[in-house]
Amino acid sequence: MIRTYRFLSTAFLFLFLALQVAAGDKLLVSGCGIRDLNIIDKKTKTIEWTHKLVPGEECNDAEITKKGEVLYAYKKGARLITYKEQAVVWDFRALPGEEVFTATQLKNGNYIVAACGHPSRIIELNRKGDTVRIIRFNTGIKGVHGQFRQILPTPRGTFLIALMAKGEVIEMDDKGTVLKRVAVGGSPFSVKIIKNGNWLVGCGDGHNIKEVDPVQEKVVATIDKSVLSGIQLLFVAEVNRLKNGNTLFANWEGHTNDTTQYKIIELDKKNNVVWGIKDCKIANRTATLFPFKK
Repeated sequence: MIRTYRFLSTAFLFLFLALQVAAGDKLLVSGCGIRDLNIIDKKTKTIEWTHKLVPGEECNDAEITKKGEVLYAYKKGARLITYKEQAVVWDFRALPGEEVFTATQLKNGNYIVAACGHPSRIIELNRKGDTVRIIRFNTGIKGVHGQFRQILPTPRGTFLIALMAKGEVIEMDDKGTVLKRVAVGGSPFSVKIIKNGNWLVGCGDGHNIKEVDPVQEKVVATIDKSVLSGIQLLFVAEVNRLKNGNTLFANWEGHTNDTTQYKIIELDKKNNVVWGIKDCKIANRTATLFPFKK
């Protein structure tokens, strides 16, 4: 729940102030409690494309693939659809008792789907949706729903996993061995690798964003209410560091009665709000978001 061609899908929060948004910038967004996948134009703040989800489906990860198709997780599985016709290319179904919150494409063109469960599983699918490998691992978290949301494959073949109920981020190899473990607090939702090699973590109900130095295995920077003015961080879901150094993230309101905050927010390098969306009709309960240029 921002790669080039990836959509926002969990909590929506946007405010447009002085910064002019580049024409052509789009966001793919969805999230828990939202019945749609939407593509939003950042400049006009309007919905340009909608894909209806089936009642009961919960999308916490979505993106545009290299081929221009739409890939998303929906709790009981993951689905790849065409953009124009919205036709199903393949539909992966979870095992009974599992919950799927990660669906992402690898550099080789294959796909990764991750299922919370006992054991949890990372499943690699080929372009036809056939399983080519399965990595089984134990999160140490009893409740399936509290295990994780977005898992990030790294360039070196490992996986970054934000463990929600433990308040920590781990790096795991393809054998299920934990290589690094860093406490970040809260209920972390997503983790991204930023330009300097550090990890950027959306810490959920910790109401903050943490930057982790994986070499030192410690938190080196925090974005929270102490460095922000005029806004409240709710459940911080998917977080992205944009090419210009700005931070774009979903501010999901599902664990609060506060509906006045931005649902998607973009901060500049000094943590000033430069763009965002408050309109619940556009970005209600957004948790995952994928920025791209059409």
